[in-house]
Amino acid sequence: MTFSDLEHCVYEDVLQLNEDPAAIEAQVSKLLNGLNHGDIFVVCRLARDIAGGIAREFAFEDGDMVEVVRKLGAILKPMIDWLERHGVNWRSLQMAMPISNSRE
Repeated sequence: MTFSDLEHCVYEDVLQLNEDPAAIEAQVSKLLNGLNHGDIFVVCRLARDIAGGIAREFAFEDGDMVEVVRKLGAILKPMIDWLERHGVNWRSLQMAMPISNSRE
């Protein structure tokens, strides 16, 4: 899978069609389960972009920050889990994860 393909699937096919972070996380997990070890670089690159997006949202602290961070965190969590199952240590990206998806 190319980076553009994965990015499109995550943003267009998952994020725009789902409001609930749990549904987003489930759909991203399902998508990642269809990938193989050869897709590590692509997942790493998109995970970094997602973590950067979370960091930018925390910096802006605007009105929709909480909702955006929840949704981006719902994308990032299964990516980190998938990468770790494939032998990549991405603990540094976990720092970008929101503490709790239920935080208001």
